[in-house]
Amino acid sequence: MQIHGFTPRNTERKDILMMYGNTSAVRITRVLLMLLITLTLAGCGQGRVAAPGNATPVPVATTLSSAARETAPAPNTPSQTRPTQGQVAPPDQQLFRVQIGEPSSIDPLQDMNTSQEAVILQLFAMLTRFDQNLTVVPGVAERWEYNTDQTQITFHLRTSTWSDGQPVTAEDFAYSWRRFLDPRNRAPYVSLLTDVIRGATELNQTAISDATAVEHALTNLGVRALDERTLQVDFVRPTPYFPSIVALGVMAPVRHDIVDQHGERWAEPGTLIGNGPFTLKQWTKGSEMTLAANPTYYAGAPTLQTLVFKFIIDDAIAYANYQADEIDLAGVPPTEIPAVRARFPREIHEGRQLATEFYTLNVTQPPFNDARVRRALALAINRTAITDQLLGGLHTPAYSLIPPGMPGHLTREEAGDAAQVYNPEQARKLLAEAGYPNGQGFPATRVVYNNWAGNDMIVQRIQADLQNTLSITVQLDSRESTTYFNDIQSNPPPFFRGSWVADFPDPVNWDRMVFGPGSSMNFGRWENAEFSRLLTQADQSSDPDQRIALYKQAEQVLAKDAGAVFLYWYGSLWLVKPWVSGITSTAKDPSFGAFFYKDVQILAH
Repeated sequence: MQIHGFTPRNTERKDILMMYGNTSAVRITRVLLMLLITLTLAGCGQGRVAAPGNATPVPVATTLSSAARETAPAPNTPSQTRPTQGQVAPPDQQLFRVQIGEPSSIDPLQDMNTSQEAVILQLFAMLTRFDQNLTVVPGVAERWEYNTDQTQITFHLRTSTWSDGQPVTAEDFAYSWRRFLDPRNRAPYVSLLTDVIRGATELNQTAISDATAVEHALTNLGVRALDERTLQVDFVRPTPYFPSIVALGVMAPVRHDIVDQHGERWAEPGTLIGNGPFTLKQWTKGSEMTLAANPTYYAGAPTLQTLVFKFIIDDAIAYANYQADEIDLAGVPPTEIPAVRARFPREIHEGRQLATEFYTLNVTQPPFNDARVRRALALAINRTAITDQLLGGLHTPAYSLIPPGMPGHLTREEAGDAAQVYNPEQARKLLAEAGYPNGQGFPATRVVYNNWAGNDMIVQRIQADLQNTLSITVQLDSRESTTYFNDIQSNPPPFFRGSWVADFPDPVNWDRMVFGPGSSMNFGRWENAEFSRLLTQADQSSDPDQRIALYKQAEQVLAKDAGAVFLYWYGSLWLVKPWVSGITSTAKDPSFGAFFYKDVQILAH
């Protein structure tokens, strides 16, 4: 999922047999999960994923080099839960105030970035959910099973209701997913399900001018409600990770009657009907959003009575509000990280995230259709200077896409000469080979980015590196954060900021989803025949070791051909007030603790 903006927080199996069925795919999944656990226990620079809950946190010294940080133990366990250690405050004081960026929409259909996901997770309950170890556990679905070859899954829903008391049905989910895939609705994250659910690709590629054809394709989609509490889904190929997909906000149920009655305004205060732990009470555009506890939530009403999302994109402002006790959970400006570590040691939540920052090149526009040019830009940027000098040593320089802690991640040795590392001499050589010696004849280039606090200084450093190393002219173009990702998806500029946080811990969510051929998330339109061949081969492999090996080969191709300029793998640093109890984080939080705001309690203070 696209990360909404830069800030230190952003990066965004009840048992295995239930999730994957009793087939050979179990072996694949066990190996993937064991790999993930092994990487975590080895401390390979990842975030809080699947380590023992009683593990002792090992702090990472701020003086470590970037290379040492990549292999250092994570500074905290995979999940952090602040237990109740005091008297719970009375209901009228159960108020929790959180910093996020303002979402452009909270309609699950439009969900494509972490700010949207953080809110949608509070307003809607999906069939499954992630626990603190990123294990998929039952949500609205109390159980599920696959057929023999894992090309069909059946979900059995528990009894639950919408916030207005009406029952949640299997058809609510089926309608929502059909709506998501309907090409007339232009869902930005549609690649999540195309080439997964049977008929999804055909539906999404149907001409919207042919209403009859669209309706026919909707009828043939492999999603159907067998009865009020049974939902069945057919797949194009075995898809053992589908229970992870349905935990995401885009897969939230939506009420057909509410959408029909209110149209595009259905997801606003006074009209939105959800089934999550909170309901939408107020949305003051440009300022904040207020949610209230939902007494009809299937798992029981939260102790929190009010959850307020403060729309603050400048971490310096958020930090000032935090110090004034006007906000309970906030990011930290990079320049303040050393002081914050000294001043608030017991209020810091720090770790690694399954997230990567990168800059995308639109390969349909010359000169970025030339791999030598793309590679030259990638080698001309000093990532270590950015992470260490500008970002407080929180992040780790990236030389490929998939971050440490994820299956498919390349070690530095495995990356070899494909790695994107600072090499000014080689960068100049490649640019000269492409026909631009000393930058002569190279067109002035705009770097487009969203106006999240912190992005300015990063882009300015990129601009300086490219101009000083390659002697090319680089111009900066800041865009509005709330509409940024929609804009670059519909009209990608030549050179622009991108980012990704894991939706679920599998390399298919990275290589195929972000850079795969035809993916709606492949904003730069990069394609490579060898990369595509390796992805197809990996997805068809029943051997878990071979599958991961093929993804690693694909990672090498992506890095060497510079499908994007990879910048850094995310660290995470948040401040949380001592009176906030029950906060839990994972390495793929869209906003710190967002999967578990329903469990937060405010202590008397």
